[in-house]
Amino acid sequence: MFVGSFFLGPETLGLRGATAAGGYEAYGFSRVANVSDIGNTRGIYIFSHTQRGGLPYVGETGQFATRIAQHTADGAYTRGELWFKAIPNSSQLARQVEETQMMINLGGKSKIANLRWSVGPVRNVRRNLGITGY
Repeated sequence: MFVGSFFLGPETLGLRGATAAGGYEAYGFSRVANVSDIGNTRGIYIFSHTQRGGLPYVGETGQFATRIAQHTADGAYTRGELWFKAIPNSSQLARQVEETQMMINLGGKSKIANLRWSVGPVRNVRRNLGITGY
């Protein structure tokens, strides 16, 4: 089953462990200057997690501005670069697949602030989602 968009693997782009200083654009992300410019668009996002040593945090949302406000309120995001990739008219599962693949592209759970996979290996196989590189 095909879900989401075509993924460029880290080996293809040579970007495993990409940082905000360079690399996210190759995955279709744009730097966010003002959250209100994006509003409550569906997509995935990356920021440096304040409470986890500045490691990149990858998230998915159906309401971007609302979700970033929640991260700000709980202290996870205070300032710094914020990156967004719009995935309009996407299902939550499609965004979760993209989020998980980006987590893998950045080096996996040991190199990111996320504590869990959006789509774990068992769910990936069971749903035949095609995610590789866990």
